[in-house]
Amino acid sequence: MRLQIYIILFISTISISSAQTDLKVSLFGGPDFSLLQPPVDSIDVDFAVTVFGGVEMLYSISDKNHIRFGSSVFNKRSTTQNQLQFNNTFVSVFANYHFRLTKHIYFFGGPQYSILLQSNTVQGTVEDDISGYDSYMSVNAGVDFQLQPRLNLGVIYEYPINNPKLATWPSLKVKLSFTIDKELFKLKEKQRRRAYSEVKLQELKKTALLVRLRGYKNQITAFEEKGDTLRVKLIKQKRDEQNRSIVDAFSSEFDYCPVYFFYNYDTKKIKDKDFKDVFLNKDLEFDASIVFDLDTFLVGELDYTKLDSTTDFSNYGFSIKDQNFEVLPKPFPRFVSGYIAFIRKSPRAIIRKLNDMLYDSKKN
Repeated sequence: MRLQIYIILFISTISISSAQTDLKVSLFGGPDFSLLQPPVDSIDVDFAVTVFGGVEMLYSISDKNHIRFGSSVFNKRSTTQNQLQFNNTFVSVFANYHFRLTKHIYFFGGPQYSILLQSNTVQGTVEDDISGYDSYMSVNAGVDFQLQPRLNLGVIYEYPINNPKLATWPSLKVKLSFTIDKELFKLKEKQRRRAYSEVKLQELKKTALLVRLRGYKNQITAFEEKGDTLRVKLIKQKRDEQNRSIVDAFSSEFDYCPVYFFYNYDTKKIKDKDFKDVFLNKDLEFDASIVFDLDTFLVGELDYTKLDSTTDFSNYGFSIKDQNFEVLPKPFPRFVSGYIAFIRKSPRAIIRKLNDMLYDSKKN
């Protein structure tokens, strides 16, 4: 009966929380590496890997500080040498302080209370209820790694703080979580966006992609005013190395549409469609002979970009935006991640992937 009540509360929590704009709701699950100690001290057991799952809500206090709370169902298990299995099923509630260490890494920690739903032994096909176990309080701590805007990989360490002998031994969980939001269920909006994406793909093929490069104008001007010619030289060298790698990547890996390059300090000119003396040639020099007179175009950039206006999280990679420098909606291939796991990819690899994504989207 308690399990049925929990399932009802579980579904209700998702429904209610999804309606709140200041909460992020995620489903999570994964393997649990732990050992359940038998009620009798003399029994030797081996640990078993079980699975767990649940729902959690994240409430943002500030850019870096959050509160996370939720519930999960998990199983603690161990097996004796003669294959007698001790098996406990728990439902837990938890509250964590959640802190953003870097753009992709989060630390969390806090209390958890685990309610014992069922305790039994299993040997072959024979299953018996047993006593000697109880609910317990524990402390959790861990790290989350953001793989994608909605996908996180986490590691949780759980340590019981009352009656650890009869409850459970310290455990390590590996958690994969997926964030649910209203955008996943807006079918009409998805259809509209898909039609819009198809228009933009056709439009891009017929017009051009204007790629914004970092110009470091403010830094250069500041050091020029101080007379620090050495620092100016170093900044310009860094700028040219970064930008040349991007220009070369487009030259060798991209053929979906024409490409033009401009410095970020000319962004207003691009928005105003003032294309005089803003475009750069392959040597990163202003070239007045480059003429662009089309009314429609898209803008691209290899940098950190906010793909979701409701969060402060920025993703590193190549993004494609509209003429107003607003990120295009899905399913347009608007973004190519700059990372494989936690290793940054080269500009050449990123632009090659971008080219492939545009062609693949056009086919579909």
